[in-house]
Amino acid sequence: MFNFDISKMWDGYVLKILIALGIFLFGWFFSEVIGRIIRKAMRRVKIEKSVISFTFSASKIVLKILSIFFMFICFVDAKTVFTAAGTAVVALSFIFKDSLSNMMSGITIISNKLFKVEDYIKINENSGYVSRIELFFTTLVDDKGSRVIIPNSMLTSSIVSRKKEEN
Repeated sequence: MFNFDISKMWDGYVLKILIALGIFLFGWFFSEVIGRIIRKAMRRVKIEKSVISFTFSASKIVLKILSIFFMFICFVDAKTVFTAAGTAVVALSFIFKDSLSNMMSGITIISNKLFKVEDYIKINENSGYVSRIELFFTTLVDDKGSRVIIPNSMLTSSIVSRKKEEN
């Protein structure tokens, strides 16, 4: 009664899934390689460590998102993808408002040079040397050698004291 060939349908889906998986894995690997190249180039021209770590993490995240986006564009009409992406951006901005706040705070910290890697800072009850400034958080190493991870939004919305470097 029905002329339904599951093997042809299965072959088409398996091939599409394998191609999508290949694009995703290539994009993931590509983001890691490009991130390392960017970091190495920035170190070579002696750019500040805080800018290097921030740019490294931001570039990897952007490239991974682009690889996922490209994976979808390969199999779905571009108009549909852009419409869905626009809707998703609005929905995700509400869901991830704290993460977006941390990201924008990270950009503020880097662009205004509030502090940099190896500065000694104190925020609330936490203090230590800044070891990394990432896209969403900043890592301190306290006097006992413990790592303290602080969301960037907390660093831009609280009073932070920075110990002046001695020459």
